[in-house]
Amino acid sequence: MNQYLYSQVIRSNHFTTAGAVQLQYDIAQCLRAVVLTYTERAEEYIGECLDACKLLTLPMGVAELLKEELKQSLTPGSQASSTLMPLIELGISRLSPDEVYEILLLRL
Repeated sequence: MNQYLYSQVIRSNHFTTAGAVQLQYDIAQCLRAVVLTYTERAEEYIGECLDACKLLTLPMGVAELLKEELKQSLTPGSQASSTLMPLIELGISRLSPDEVYEILLLRL
């Protein structure tokens, strides 16, 4: 379910601020509640979607700064550790820097 939502809904669409907030609510509140009826570790089952929603709902300025930093650090010869620090600070742990950059490009 996580992979389907992540690839077919999140990665295949562009999001306005309102759309991203609605998606975050639907996944973090509604879907998470359903998953919690079966396991106490819901985050393990919908983690990529939750991380993507965090990125899609970042304030615009923060998202732009992160996008610029990732763009510079994803060039050949750059240090991977410097790329991971902003992601760790934001609590993004299940997505690669490449995936984070691609998701940030989905914002309208």
